[in-house]
This record gives sequence, structure tokens and C-alpha cells, in this order.
Amino acid sequence: MIENKPLQIKSAMQQGLLAGLIALSLSVIGLVALFGERYLVTGVFTLGQVFLYLAPAALAFSLAGKASAEERGKSVLFGLVIGIFTAIPLIVLIILVSFFDIRQFLYNVSPELISILTNNLNPVVGSLVLILILGIIGVLASALQLLKENIKDAILSGILWTFIVGLFSEILSSRIRDLLGTGIVKLI
Repeated sequence: MIENKPLQIKSAMQQGLLAGLIALSLSVIGLVALFGERYLVTGVFTLGQVFLYLAPAALAFSLAGKASAEERGKSVLFGLVIGIFTAIPLIVLIILVSFFDIRQFLYNVSPELISILTNNLNPVVGSLVLILILGIIGVLASALQLLKENIKDAILSGILWTFIVGLFSEILSSRIRDLLGTGIVKLI
């Protein structure tokens, strides 16, 4: 029988910083800004935001899954900690860009990227909003582990299918347009 170790705040902080470094890496290499122009759900969120928020969501979900039955409530709090600590490396990047021209060294750290990170707000307010969003994502991902298996599986399947269809939407719509016409594409 596998015994779960008690959750510790230190582990949540480490997971948050790891998620932050992953999100920072994806940002600095240009994936977040590149996919920031392509909507997954039109007018709601972009694929760039998905890449930005995926690491903290996955790590918060994973950590909550390791919690024992007695620690389920605490795991949601740790999801918040993961989200908040994920924001730290991203906020450091926002601060660096505010004071220095680092684009000569890191070309993909563009104004578009900073706009995505700050949600088109000024650096201070945008950083606070980023902390809030990442904290909420950490809480929601952790809380997902509290749901019954069938409900959790349905939600995860819905998220996965939305991602797949959104990722390949242009290819799918052009194929459907070729086969069935533009009227069907507009209807869909």
C-alpha cells in the first residue's frame, strides 16, 4: 500500500517556482507571444495564455492528487500558493523590462509578451492581476481533485477537446469549408 506523505507548504512553494520557471521559459523563447495572437476560445483566451497557465494548473492538480483524504482542504490552499509563486519569475521579467532594454539579449521578450503577461494593464496593476489569475487557476486545478471521478473526468475531457479543437480549428474549418461550404462553417 502506498502511503501519502503529508503536504507541506515548502513543497507547494517549490512547485509554484517550478511552474513559474516553466512559464517564464515558454515566454522567453517566444511561444506565449506567438500563440497569443491565436484564440482558443474567440474573445476569451488565447493559446498563449494556455501555455502560460498550463504549468501551474498541472502542478497544482498533481500536488492535490497526492493529498490524503484529511488534507484535501489544505491542498486547495496549496494550489493558491502554487499560483502565487508561479507569478514571481514572471513579475521579475516584467520589472526587468520596465527598467532595462533586455530585448537585445532576449529578442522574444517583446511588448506583445509583456502585454499578455500584464493583461494590457500597467506593470504594477498587471502584475497584481497576474498573481490573482494564477492564484485562481491554482485553486481551481486543486479543487478539481476534490470532485467525484466521473465529474472530474468529464471536465478534463471537455478541457482537452476544447484545446484540441481550438488548436486545429483553422485546419478543421478549411476542410469543412472545402467539403460542405462556408454556410456550414459559419453555423458551426
